[in-house]
Amino acid sequence: MPLNILADQDIPYVHEAFRHIGTVHKVAARDITRAAVKGADILLVRSVTSVDHRLVEGSQIQFAGSATIGTDHVDHTALAALGIAFAHARGAGAESVAEYVTAAILVIATRAGLALKATTLGIVGCGDIGSRVFRRAQALGMRVLQNDPPLAEASKGPCSYVPLYALLRESDIVTLHVPLSRTGAHATHHLFGSRALEQMKTGAWLINTARGPVVSGQALHAALVCGSLGGAVLDVWEHEPTPSQSLLHKVSLATPHIAGHSYDGKLLGTILLYRAVARHFGVTPSWDYAALQQPPAPLSLAPSTGTRHAAAWLDALTRTMYDLRADDARMRTLLDVPPEALGACFGLLRTGYPRRRAFRHHQIAAGAVPPALHEAVRHGLGVQLYP
Repeated sequence: MPLNILADQDIPYVHEAFRHIGTVHKVAARDITRAAVKGADILLVRSVTSVDHRLVEGSQIQFAGSATIGTDHVDHTALAALGIAFAHARGAGAESVAEYVTAAILVIATRAGLALKATTLGIVGCGDIGSRVFRRAQALGMRVLQNDPPLAEASKGPCSYVPLYALLRESDIVTLHVPLSRTGAHATHHLFGSRALEQMKTGAWLINTARGPVVSGQALHAALVCGSLGGAVLDVWEHEPTPSQSLLHKVSLATPHIAGHSYDGKLLGTILLYRAVARHFGVTPSWDYAALQQPPAPLSLAPSTGTRHAAAWLDALTRTMYDLRADDARMRTLLDVPPEALGACFGLLRTGYPRRRAFRHHQIAAGAVPPALHEAVRHGLGVQLYP
C-alpha cells in the first residue's frame, strides 16, 4: 500500500517531491489536527505546527519531518517514546538568514552613519547561521566578537569566544542566533531581558532572527522607550503569530519571521526532507529538482548610487537584491489591524511572501564596484564579480 503523507501546504513543491513516495494530502497548517494526522504514515510540517504527543499519539505516523532550521515546536522525547522517526531541514535557511542579517547591518550602518571598519558586531550563538554571519561581517571589514558558551566548553584548545557581558559592553550591533531553550545551564528563554539590555553599549542596536522568546518583548520595549538602545531589528516575536503592536511601533525594522524565507532556502528545506524520508523508507530518490535551484539567467546588478560611503554603497547594492525596507513596510500594516485579526494577518504576510533569490545568483561587473569594496561584495554579500 502507498504511504499516506500529510503535509503543510506551504512547504514548496511538496507534492512534486513526495508523490514518488506516497499519496500527498496538502492542508493548511491550522488543519493539521489530531483527527487529520490519525490516518497518516508521514507528517511534514513547518514551525507553526506543534508536534507533540497530543497531536500524534494514537496515530499510525512512522516519520515526522519539519522543513525548518529550528525544532523548538517539536517534542523529541514524545516522538522517541512513540517510535516515530524525525528529521528537519538543518541549515536549509541558514544562508538566507545570514543574508537578512547582512542587509540589516547595512541598513543600520547607513541610518546611523557608522563606518563598517569602525563598527563592532557581537554574535551570540555561533552555529551554522552565526558562523556564516561571522564570515560575512569580517569581509565587510567589521570587528567581530563571538559568544557561545556550549561551543566554548566543547572547544579543546584556545578559542575566540568572549563572555556575554564583554560582548555587550563593546558591540555596536548585537545579533542573536541561539536556539530557544527554557531549561538547562544555557537556557535562552529571555536571555535578553532587562539585565542584558542594560549591559549593552549605549546606542547599540539589537537584531533578533533566532526565536521571539529569546528576547523579552516587555524589556526591549522599555529599553527603546528610554532611548538606551539605538534601535532594534526583529524578525521573530514573542507570542507569534500575535506580536505586540506597541513593540512593533517602536522597533526600527520589523518583519514577520521571514529571514529564512528565501526561495532557495525553502526549496532546500523540501529537498532535505525528501532525502531523509527516502532514506528512512529505503526508497530510491527520483525527484529531479536541479532545474528548480537555478535562476532563469544570471541576475546582473547595476548600482544606483554614486556615494563613496562604503556602507551606503553596499546597502544600495543589497537593496537591488533584497529590499528589507519593503518587508518592514508590509509588516507595519499590522499596526492598523484589530487585535482579533492580528494572527491571521501575520500568517498571510508569511504565506504570501514574495520570491527572494539567494545573493549568490546575482552578479555585477567588477569595474562597477569600487576596488576597495571588491572583498565586501564578493565575500560579504556573496555576489559574483565578472570582468
